[in-house]
Amino acid sequence: MHTKYTLGKSNWRTLEQGYEREWLLTNGLGGFSGGTVIGDTARIHTGYLVASLNPPVNRVNILSKVQETVTCGERTFDLACQQFVGEEKAGYRYLEQFKVDIVPTYCYQTDEISIEKTIAMEYGKNTVAVCYTVTGATEPTTITVTPLFAMRPIDRVNSPESIRQFRSSVYGRTMLVSRADDTSFNVKFYISEGEFSDRSLLPTSMANPTFIAEENQLLAIDSRNGFGGLDTQYTPYDAVIRVNPNETRKFYVICSTEDEDITAKNGFAIVRGYTERMYEMIRRNPNRDIFSTHLTWAADAFIVDRKSTGLKTILAGFPWFTDWGRDTMIAMTGLTLCTRRFDDCEKILKSFAMYEKNGLIPNVFPASAEDEPMYNTMDASLWYFYAVERYLHYTGKEENDEFIKNEIFPVLKNIIYAYEHGTDFSIGMDADGLVHGGSEKDQITWMDVRVGDWVVTPRHGKPVEINALWYNALKVMEMLCEKWLALYRAGGKGQEILCAEILERGRRLSL
Repeated sequence: MHTKYTLGKSNWRTLEQGYEREWLLTNGLGGFSGGTVIGDTARIHTGYLVASLNPPVNRVNILSKVQETVTCGERTFDLACQQFVGEEKAGYRYLEQFKVDIVPTYCYQTDEISIEKTIAMEYGKNTVAVCYTVTGATEPTTITVTPLFAMRPIDRVNSPESIRQFRSSVYGRTMLVSRADDTSFNVKFYISEGEFSDRSLLPTSMANPTFIAEENQLLAIDSRNGFGGLDTQYTPYDAVIRVNPNETRKFYVICSTEDEDITAKNGFAIVRGYTERMYEMIRRNPNRDIFSTHLTWAADAFIVDRKSTGLKTILAGFPWFTDWGRDTMIAMTGLTLCTRRFDDCEKILKSFAMYEKNGLIPNVFPASAEDEPMYNTMDASLWYFYAVERYLHYTGKEENDEFIKNEIFPVLKNIIYAYEHGTDFSIGMDADGLVHGGSEKDQITWMDVRVGDWVVTPRHGKPVEINALWYNALKVMEMLCEKWLALYRAGGKGQEILCAEILERGRRLSL
């Protein structure tokens, strides 16, 4: 299915070269898993488990990563890779390959021992699994897996002082982690093999001076972009797994914020489930060339649940963007219709229909579910007509027509009426049939940058591309009225008159 990538040592001759390439997995909730191909944490926003506590927003970095140490007799190999102020952990020296076949796999070689480490999320859950396959040991070997917990919003960092608010406890093979100052963080970390070892009991020479944290990690990409870029991770316990000579050992760790029995899950099953679901998404696309396969694969990342509507939406990008009205309507054709995800398209149209207000659909949903959407957009509602027309073009079945007529057409009427008679942000139609919008500090087109009170690219008035969208919206409305006039006649004289009035308004306002 053309879903395999393989990188080798020439891609990470240095740590700086290695962190330039990154991978991403998503869980359909707005949460995700991501990192660099060498295992270095280079951004504040990424980690093995970035959970969305109120899909698709309220995103928190739960588990930054897990890192490994291999001990064979007197020999110790530290596979950890991370920049610190003035020093670095260079575990990438043991990294032979980095592979992606839907999910990423790190392939390490330490003398005779080979370790494959595969990461996958559970779709629809804030859960990540890290699976290991160890081969080649010729003497008793110990694999030490250290989880690094971030437990913070994705736009912040931890200080050594804030780590003092973290709490942990172990029950068998399950570790529970929380924060005393924020009860929303309740995390479970499970190991399928071995036992936990309390890092505070290690000799001082082997543990961090705080015994529970890795301090002052340098987030290189963020530092380069002007962010402070120093973070601290909570590391209370190691997972210790022993491998016998000539044994192939498979084990996994799972981290989750879900309120369910984590011990009942199987990490390798999570990997299979994630890849098989993606293969099914790819098979839906009738175009099987490499380019289409990769686009279908990538498209899935952006289609997510929206808890406030119980439906679907589209994220504007990773790792920090939420769902934006303009971006959603522009991208919907490629993400859902070309990939034959018609049900998802319907759910996205309904989600934004539920938030229509005074003829406007939201420009952007905030990162926090507690904040109200922002409606400062002149073109998102007009792009909505484009998305509706494309949906009807690609589906072409009677039930799809019924969906638009019964559930979406009333919203389209509201938009046309609001733009004709005037609505928020000085949006309205002039006598010449063109629509205008914006005043003072409004930034309501796609060129929407504002710095303080300075509107960088003011577009107040009648932008040409907005009026092209307005004309398209009127023609789509005219097409729908003509399409359904006969259907409205069957419903009685009142419906026929209503439809005829809308048809006449569309024709009158067309340029």
